[in-house]
Amino acid sequence: MYSFQTGAGRRKAQKTVCILSVVVFVLAIALIGVTVSYLHASGVSRSTSDALMARATNEANEAQTAVYRLTQSSGTNTMTLLSNVRSHIYALQCLNTLAANIYGAGTVIVDGSMLTACIATLDTAEQRLQAGNVLTGSMTELRDEVDAIVALFSAMENAELVIQGRHDPCIVPRAVPCVEAAAAFAIYDAMLSDRKETEHESH
Repeated sequence: MYSFQTGAGRRKAQKTVCILSVVVFVLAIALIGVTVSYLHASGVSRSTSDALMARATNEANEAQTAVYRLTQSSGTNTMTLLSNVRSHIYALQCLNTLAANIYGAGTVIVDGSMLTACIATLDTAEQRLQAGNVLTGSMTELRDEVDAIVALFSAMENAELVIQGRHDPCIVPRAVPCVEAAAAFAIYDAMLSDRKETEHESH
């Protein structure tokens, strides 16, 4: 009777070990899968960041070119050139919004206050133009503001976007605790089953 119970307990222990082995194997496969997904997501995130920065740099340079054309204009196409500068500033604002939507609130490519200042100067210049006033002061101010934006991009050319908050693309950082928790559950279940069997035999 005793040898039979010992053999049964041994077979149950072997079965528990097999179950644990299968659980660990499945979790290991899952870990490999999410790791590959994480690496792929990281590559996509970097590509997106590089594309946003490249587009923003191009918009800033185009705005600077339009401002320099504006300062050299004879006055016949001043309104058109002002609208051209405004379109590039608006594009930079849209890129700021896009970056915030992708990477989280607080993420910006260009300081929003710098863009707001450019728009305010553009508004003033258009008002003065419609009133028939001289635009020399406004043009100088606008040129300095756009130059500051371009200089900002030159300084951060090799920098990456700073992402605010936590945005894990997968569960890789939590994979080890998940494996440990699953193994602990299986071991604890085996211990309870063994304890229950021992109590039953004692009675």
